[in-house]
Amino acid sequence: TNEALLLVQPLVKSSEQILGINHPGTLSTTLTLALIIRALGQSIDAFSLLRTLVRKYGALMGPEHPKTLQVNQHLACTLLDLGRIHEALQLQQSSLSPNHPRVMTAIQTLAVIFNALEDHTNALQLQQPLVEQSKQVLGNDHRDTLRRIQNLAITLRNLGRFDEALQFQQSMLQKATRIWGPAHPSTLIKIQSLAITLRKLGRFNDALEIQQDLVAVSKRVIGSDHPFTFRRIQNLSTTLAYLGRKHESLELMNPLVDKSVQVLGETHPNTLYYIKSLRLLESLSN
Repeated sequence: TNEALLLVQPLVKSSEQILGINHPGTLSTTLTLALIIRALGQSIDAFSLLRTLVRKYGALMGPEHPKTLQVNQHLACTLLDLGRIHEALQLQQSSLSPNHPRVMTAIQTLAVIFNALEDHTNALQLQQPLVEQSKQVLGNDHRDTLRRIQNLAITLRNLGRFDEALQFQQSMLQKATRIWGPAHPSTLIKIQSLAITLRKLGRFNDALEIQQDLVAVSKRVIGSDHPFTFRRIQNLSTTLAYLGRKHESLELMNPLVDKSVQVLGETHPNTLYYIKSLRLLESLSN
């Protein structure tokens, strides 16, 4: 990504000099630069560029133009990176234009913001019609449709509607397995979500059976040191604890914390969460 930055920065300057600062070609190159900067973790600089681009695209193409809405979404996501959730929420609400396919992603982002604010009811009100729209526009088996159903199921689970969430997740897992196969990363995400819902329903043995297989496949497919594998090990440990198998749970968590410190760093939010989980397990065991 650093190499991409070194390539794109001079292109932006050349485009500004040759085409002008408000030319669509210049704006497109500047957007690429902003996204590279954001990917490098320089969210403040990315925010500054994206905010200017939203204004320029709005003036050039209009506030309802798909390109303006797209840049608005990138800006909202950058606000989320910066922890400015309420501003991201306001931006998404003001930029939505109904009945355009590009806006479906923006609606999903808005629902994610509502969930981050623990406003699951409003998230649900967005996600239910979004799923139906996605089915009509993209099809029942499209990756984005399945992702939106997955998010809807999680919202239902957050609202305590576990049986409804389970029905969505079981159906979705069958589709994902048929479309991508049982070991595809997207399928593994859906398996994990299903296991958590089973645990919420008190079906700990069912959750355990799924999670043990999931951890083994995850290690093989994406690697033992992948953050997703870490999270799946932690979830397996939690299920074992619910079943009273605290010694086995600790046997998973102790090396997990060490690995997370090594791979992600000791101050990473995931590492801190695993340390907290380990301490809780230790206190329960004592």
